[in-house]
Amino acid sequence: MTPHSLNSSTTIQKNLPVCNQSFFHQLFSWADKNDTVVNLTKTKEMVFGPPSMTSNLFPISASSYQIQRASVAKILDVHIDSNLSWHTHVEAIVSKATQ
Repeated sequence: MTPHSLNSSTTIQKNLPVCNQSFFHQLFSWADKNDTVVNLTKTKEMVFGPPSMTSNLFPISASSYQIQRASVAKILDVHIDSNLSWHTHVEAIVSKATQ
C-alpha cells in the first residue's frame, strides 16, 4: 500500500516525498507564471495510510518553509481526517446542529 498525500490544492498524489517536492516546485513555477502567490502559511499536507508507512516520511519544505502536516482538513465543508473516517465530520455536523 502506498501512502497518499493531500495538499492544499486538493490534489491527491501517490508519490514519494521527492515527487511531492517536485509537485511544489511545479506549483511555484505555475504561480509565478500566472502572477499569483502560494500562501505557505495556509498550505498544509495530509498523509493517508497506516502509521507504519507514513511516520517515516520527510516533511515537505518550500522556500525554506516547512509545510505543516495536518491530521484533519475541511474541504468544501466536509471534514476529512487522515484515517478517512467519518467521525470528525459527523462530530462537526452534530455540534453545528445542536447550537
